[in-house]
Amino acid sequence: MSIAHAWNDSRDAVTVEVFARADVRDSRRTRGDVREAYFSHYADGHELHVGIRRIFWGEVESKHLVDVINQVDLVESIDEESRLGQPMVHWVWPRTHGTLELFWLPVARERTFPSADGRMLGSVRVDGKGDLRADASAQARSFAVRWSGYIGGLEYGLAHFSGPARDPVFEITGAPVPGMPVEIRPVYETL
Repeated sequence: MSIAHAWNDSRDAVTVEVFARADVRDSRRTRGDVREAYFSHYADGHELHVGIRRIFWGEVESKHLVDVINQVDLVESIDEESRLGQPMVHWVWPRTHGTLELFWLPVARERTFPSADGRMLGSVRVDGKGDLRADASAQARSFAVRWSGYIGGLEYGLAHFSGPARDPVFEITGAPVPGMPVEIRPVYETL
């Protein structure tokens, strides 16, 4: 469900999108989430967005290698197309030859994984709680910057991200036992 409201000649707006699901087999799929809930201000020459948003970079890529702002929601979609909302302050400065975007991301969201009763896990069990390999002050200093635009029919984008990685690496959490599922834990390195 989503709602939006604008005022001040559409220079100010609030957007909210919530998501909820109930699943009798997988407890991790029974949940609610705020995908977007943000305030926008459009001024002469720039935009400011504050709240929870979803940002998509590299829309034509099959793997979304540069789509680093929002965390993947694997409970909803194993093809990594579903994304969680990300708390942020997002400033946009459109220019004739491109657009500069600055992001401050105050917290890092962990990737969601199906439970042991979930879909398509096979002989792997993912620990629901990951390990952020960054102290609390490093998490609060997550930033991203992007310059993007067009040259003729070619779209370009240059970006830098600093903070906890969105793609985890995995550690085996115990000695593998023959015939039992392998248990792994996601680990998020600091970039």
